[in-house]
Amino acid sequence: MLARRTRLWLGGLGWAAVLASGLWLRGRGLREPELPMLAPIADFSLTDQDGHPFGTSELRGKVWIAGFAFTSCPSVCPMLTSQMSNLERRLERFGERLHLVTVTVDPENDTPDRLRTYALEHHANLARWSFLTGAPEQVRTTLSRGFMVHVGPRTAVRDGFDILHTARLMLVDENGRLRGTYSTDGPGLDGLSRDVERLLAD
Repeated sequence: MLARRTRLWLGGLGWAAVLASGLWLRGRGLREPELPMLAPIADFSLTDQDGHPFGTSELRGKVWIAGFAFTSCPSVCPMLTSQMSNLERRLERFGERLHLVTVTVDPENDTPDRLRTYALEHHANLARWSFLTGAPEQVRTTLSRGFMVHVGPRTAVRDGFDILHTARLMLVDENGRLRGTYSTDGPGLDGLSRDVERLLAD
């Protein structure tokens, strides 16, 4: 059996070889594989927190991140929105090339005014982050056909109700194609940030 010092030395050589090969590939102008193209996002037009139409037409040419929440959510939404707020600040250097979108899953109650109040409570930069609602059937169609997101029925909980929906974030490229979905934990947000940088570096 190899001595511990010898194993460590050989292991160091292995990592050095991996690093050297990565530098060699980069030096030859070779790139990582492109992000997968998972699906096109169907065209939609909803209403933003200022009462203006907003949808795929306004997002065309931008990389964007979509999340789903509702203002009276007692469970995952406050954390999800706070993480999107952190992400917006982390990626601020990309300016208007990157946009964030939060679509309500409770359009019956989330009016534009209510969404605006919610956005300001979470310190959202509304020049780069839109909160969307609309007629209930219009929103449900956008969620199910546009984003392919399942939204459950209202469930009574203490002091209100909850609505089952995804807590994952979606990354969409400038051509309206879904390129990845991400959890809102540390590794998920790190991966999302890296992939945003990859798309905007192209």
